Amino acid sequence: MQLTNLTIREAHELLTTKKISSVELTQAMLDRIHDVDKKVKSYVTVTDDLALEQAKKADERIAKGENVTPLTGIPFSMKDCISTRDVRTTCSSKILENYVPQYNATVTNKLADSGAVLVGKTNMDEFGMGSSCENSALFPTHNPWDLERVPGGSSGGAAASMSASLCTIRHRRRHGRVRAYACGLHQRHWYQTHIWSCVSLWSYRARIVFRLHRSDGA
Repeated sequence: MQLTNLTIREAHELLTTKKISSVELTQAMLDRIHDVDKKVKSYVTVTDDLALEQAKKADERIAKGENVTPLTGIPFSMKDCISTRDVRTTCSSKILENYVPQYNATVTNKLADSGAVLVGKTNMDEFGMGSSCENSALFPTHNPWDLERVPGGSSGGAAASMSASLCTIRHRRRHGRVRAYACGLHQRHWYQTHIWSCVSLWSYRARIVFRLHRSDGA
């Protein structure tokens, strides 16, 4: 079983039936990130220690059966313009290259409350200004289906991380579908009024129906 290819539903069912642990799922995702993302370059920051700590807490939560949500123990990536306390948040800009927020964005708190596991912050066009992820001041992100092509933007790192199976969920800002379609994904909007409803969170991680040979070698 390829843990990094699981959908939200599949991972949740395996976690709640204790066939796998969140630590196992998270470690598999981190291992793949360190192996594959050398080529794709979708992540600005990978949060190994934090992710494993959150995964352990998720496993404890599942073991006790307390407040288990569809996202408990599920690895996710966060676009690097969204504030994460004690985790570098650069907006892919040299100006904020070493900025570490002292507070979380509301969506970060919501995901933390759900028990989801943050594996890293993804690359983007600097301050969201662009549509190809070539305008990151740190480095460009490549399309995992063809490393010579762009992943779209400004959330190119988020789309590439999902398409390359480097996270189970990715969160980015709402507008536009360029990066999703460029990386072979179908984008679904989770509107704020029902973002935490089980209907929205229970949906499959979307991918194109037919699979091509990705240039990331996986």
